[in-house]
Amino acid sequence: MEKAISDTIFSEESARKISELEVKFEVEKVNMKIHEMEIIQESDKKTKLYLSIVMISLIVVFLLVIYVFIQQRKRNKLARELLLNEKEKLDKDIDFRNRQLTSQALMMMEKNNLLSDISESLSSFSKKLPDESRQELSNFKRQLKRSIRSDEDWDLFKHYFEEVNRSFYPNLLKINNRLTPSELKLSALIKLRFSIKETASLLNISPDSVKTARHVLRKKLGLQKSDNITDFLNDLN
Repeated sequence: MEKAISDTIFSEESARKISELEVKFEVEKVNMKIHEMEIIQESDKKTKLYLSIVMISLIVVFLLVIYVFIQQRKRNKLARELLLNEKEKLDKDIDFRNRQLTSQALMMMEKNNLLSDISESLSSFSKKLPDESRQELSNFKRQLKRSIRSDEDWDLFKHYFEEVNRSFYPNLLKINNRLTPSELKLSALIKLRFSIKETASLLNISPDSVKTARHVLRKKLGLQKSDNITDFLNDLN
C-alpha cells in the first residue's frame, strides 16, 4: 500500500517536472522566436535605411545630372549665339569689303572707259591738226595710255581683295607657281564674276584677248573642258 502511494507520488512529481520542463522549453522556443524576430526587425531597419540612403543618393545624382544638362544647354545656347553674332559680323565685314572691291573695280572701269574714249576722240581730232601739234597730241595720248595701265589702281584693288580672300593667291600659286601678274588679276576678276566685257575694260584689252587669256589660265590650272573655271576659283579660298 505504501509502495503504491510512493509510486503515485513519484509519478505525480515526475509528471510535474516534465510539465515544468515542457513549459520551460515552450518559453525558450517563444523567447528564441522573439529574438529571431527582433533580429529580423533590426535587419529590416538596416535594409530600409540602406534603401533610403540609396534612393536619396539616386535622387541627388539625378538632380545633379539634370542641373548639369540644363547648364550645358545654356552654355551651348550662349556659344551658338556668340558664333551667330560673330558670323553676322564676319558676313557684314565681307559684304562691306566686297562692296569696296566692286566699287573700286567700277571706278577703274569707268576711268579706263573714259580715258579710252578721250584717246579715241583725240585720234580722230589729231588727223585735222598740223604735224607739230599732232606730235604733242600723240605724247598726250601715250600719257593717257600709261594712266589706263597704272598699277596704283590695281594695288588698291589687290589690297581690298586680299583682305577678303587672304589665302586665294597662295592657294592659286600652289597649283601653278608660274602664273603671271596678269593671270592673277584675271583670276581675281573671274572669282568676282565679272563678265568678259567688264574684264576687258578693267584690263584694258579686247574681249577676244580676255577669252584667250581665260583659255590659257584654264590650262595652267589643269582644268578639264567640263570644269567651270568660275566655280573652281570661287571655291578656292
